[in-house]
Amino acid sequence: MNKACIITTPCSGKSTFRESCASKYKGVHIIEQPLENVPVHSCILTGNHIPKQDEFIYAIVLIDKERLIQQGNKREKENIGSEWVGENLFSHPEKGYDAVQQTAEKYNIPVFNTFEKALDFIITKMDDQRTIVLVLKNGKGFGFQDVELIARHINGKWKSENRPRIICLWNKASEHYQLGNMELIPLRNEWRGTWARMQLYSPEMDQYRPFLYVDLDTAIIQSLENIFDLVKDPAQFIALEDFYQPGKLATGLVWFPANSNKVQRVWNAWKKKASPRGRRMDFFLWRNTSADNYWQRMTDTIHDFKPSKQPRLTKLTKGMNLVCFHGDPRIFAARDIEWIDKYVSESFTEALPLDKLVTVIIPYNKDRGWLKRAIESVPKEVQLLVSQGEGGWPENFNKVLPEATGKYIKYLHEDDMLTPNCIKDSVQAMEDQEVDFIHGKAIEIYAQNRDKKVVYTPEIKYPTSQDLQKKNVIHSTTTMYRREIFDKIGGFDETLNTQEEYEFNLRCLEAGFKIGYCDTSLAYYRRHPEQKVRTVSVEEKKKEKQQVNDMYK
Repeated sequence: MNKACIITTPCSGKSTFRESCASKYKGVHIIEQPLENVPVHSCILTGNHIPKQDEFIYAIVLIDKERLIQQGNKREKENIGSEWVGENLFSHPEKGYDAVQQTAEKYNIPVFNTFEKALDFIITKMDDQRTIVLVLKNGKGFGFQDVELIARHINGKWKSENRPRIICLWNKASEHYQLGNMELIPLRNEWRGTWARMQLYSPEMDQYRPFLYVDLDTAIIQSLENIFDLVKDPAQFIALEDFYQPGKLATGLVWFPANSNKVQRVWNAWKKKASPRGRRMDFFLWRNTSADNYWQRMTDTIHDFKPSKQPRLTKLTKGMNLVCFHGDPRIFAARDIEWIDKYVSESFTEALPLDKLVTVIIPYNKDRGWLKRAIESVPKEVQLLVSQGEGGWPENFNKVLPEATGKYIKYLHEDDMLTPNCIKDSVQAMEDQEVDFIHGKAIEIYAQNRDKKVVYTPEIKYPTSQDLQKKNVIHSTTTMYRREIFDKIGGFDETLNTQEEYEFNLRCLEAGFKIGYCDTSLAYYRRHPEQKVRTVSVEEKKKEKQQVNDMYK
């Protein structure tokens, strides 16, 4: 069962409410800090506020404005106050109150004036929220694009206002990380192939049960709510019936009940086994458990992409909920089939005119010979601002930022170029992942060797602030940001000489903004002798980077 945090304001009788929580719902926790001392913006964005990372902000309890003003007047006389999101809640109670409301509205966090209302809301929300678990072990034809695809269709086709909780166990995740549309959890085992999914049966997954596990090579044709609605008895262990061997369970779609003896028995048997043997995990499960029910005996809406002794599924029929691929070809490898090609490219975000959607800013001091190519690489449909000035590029960027009309902002140095797919792929990644800024792959080209090209792929796709300070994995030419980031934390630091992009990305992460990743090449990065990175000494760059790191200790 999910846990939840409630942020409370000062003077709000937390002890009484804590007792109410303990008696009515043990999964709700109170954050002890008064609201003006809590980085609310960060909490709401990252969902990993103290005391634990798996607790998420579902509500803010805010006392009424008049009472807040009274408290503010009292504190002002006592000369007490502390900064909160750029405003002092008690010195400026009206601004502080409105800031809470605006922040909550922006991130869809409900605000209540009593603890009881907040508690009732959370109990209902947590009881009703449905959890979906995915597993990604990179390799064998699977990558993060498969996670993005299935999450896009789960979220895009979901009908209820109470959104699903999507959790992905991933062997490349270094810690529990909250994206806008899913959570990433480390897949820490080294078991090969499908055996990695044995973690689903482990005690560490107890906190998430009951949940629906879905294979990545599953096409979501209609809302997964239809599958959840089939579960009349949530205590049952429900699996697919093997498409080729009737009466045998298959693990492409599994309902994992809470407090299940069957799940526990599987794990106990696995602990004795110690290591995978054979090709398929299903064989091990056949020997150690059985399904209480099979999905195909509950519905005829789940279909096999390659049924035995029959042609592949080339057309969808009315009423289909899921199509299971279970092996080669994977979904992305079958785009020669019309419905699959449409499925892969389908978007659920409302299209905006590109000039309203994206602004590209080219800030520069002098043209080093490639400005024309940089401009030509920008799609004509987006808003383009070319800003030249005597100062450095951060100054020339910041001065035209107020003119930007785009929902998303991208800067481009005058010696670099965008790839043809950059804008479309960047926006889709931002929208699908519901993140605040993204980075991706870059193609490094060389002015003195035109035949040489190197594709840069970051080692860490979803870095934390701590990750960046160990190694800056973000290729700055690939980034795109939501406009709200600049409204909230300002522009680039004009006092820095070489680390302005690095500092800005650290500032974003420290402020709680979520970073996403686009798994395509987004820009051409030109290496040439006049680059600042080549004209500034190594010692100076190291010194400035340390200066930036000291700012975020």
